[in-house]
Amino acid sequence: MRWKLIVVASSLATVAGVGLSLALSFGLMRYGLSLGEEAAYASLFLFPLLAMFSAAVFVYRHTARRRGWQAALTALLVTLMAVALTFAFRLLR
Repeated sequence: MRWKLIVVASSLATVAGVGLSLALSFGLMRYGLSLGEEAAYASLFLFPLLAMFSAAVFVYRHTARRRGWQAALTALLVTLMAVALTFAFRLLR
């Protein structure tokens, strides 16, 4: 089991995915532009979803044993951390 790979890949994917979605939403609000409600929710989850998928594929390709389990664990960690980080930013704002 490659715990360091799982933790680092899921952390980077979380920061990248949530960071991009929050940067998009804050950047649009700064310039007075507004997305529709459906587009705002879709963009909020699109970037973390893409980051989760890419991190899971990365971990799957760079492990030798228990590939599927480690990829699923990475996807689960990214999902949990993305939800927690998104709610933390929304509460602080």
